[in-house]
Amino acid sequence: AKQEREAEKFRKKVEESLKRGEERKTRKAWSEKWEAYTKKWDDLGKGEVGKVALASIPWPVESGKRKDVDLKEIERFFLYAPSAGQPTELQLGKVLKTERVRWHPDKIQQKLGGQDVSEEVMQAVTAVFQVIDRMWSELRDGKK
Repeated sequence: AKQEREAEKFRKKVEESLKRGEERKTRKAWSEKWEAYTKKWDDLGKGEVGKVALASIPWPVESGKRKDVDLKEIERFFLYAPSAGQPTELQLGKVLKTERVRWHPDKIQQKLGGQDVSEEVMQAVTAVFQVIDRMWSELRDGKK
């Protein structure tokens, strides 16, 4: 019986260690996604005004691709990526406030310098903005 208890204790320690390792890997992966996302935005502004390639828009979803833009993916991205999976209300509020301005459809149009942007792209931009705006409003209203 004593050996069984010892073996069980050992198994639990191993499981906990593996779980912590997985969590660290997940946090690191999200952190890297956030860095890549913000770098792409920084790079986007460095070219000639109005010469932004639509394909280079960094979408706020895990894959970074427009085809994966949906409500749950956007929420997940902002809850995990900026904070490596450990958001605080204050930090999330700051990120959402900045992203709200960045993703405003008029701002995106401005950044794209009047290019002929497809309806599909603008719908995706608007969807991203609406999710961010809702998350930001809920966070802000929760503080009242």
